[in-house]
Amino acid sequence: MVKNYYLSRTEQELMNILKSAEIVSIQEVVDLFPRLSKDMVKKVLSSLVRKGYLYRIEKGLYLVNEEPGRPLIKSPYQIALVLFPGYIAFSSALR
Repeated sequence: MVKNYYLSRTEQELMNILKSAEIVSIQEVVDLFPRLSKDMVKKVLSSLVRKGYLYRIEKGLYLVNEEPGRPLIKSPYQIALVLFPGYIAFSSALR
């Protein structure tokens, strides 16, 4: 059975802005929405994680998912670079 996940007004505004991003941090969202407190941003992000619109990669870092409930990683290398700063080896880049 497919669940319907309804978004609040704040969640809709947030997803409209974040849908073009692949990875987002709490601080980036706080900077985009100065009218919201940091605690409120955390609550909204937590709600979006529960609904499947975001996936928590690590503390304060989220993967944006356009379709709820379906994990979609467009660029695993970009996620790896965010988690572990460095470079991608030549052989990995050729794949």
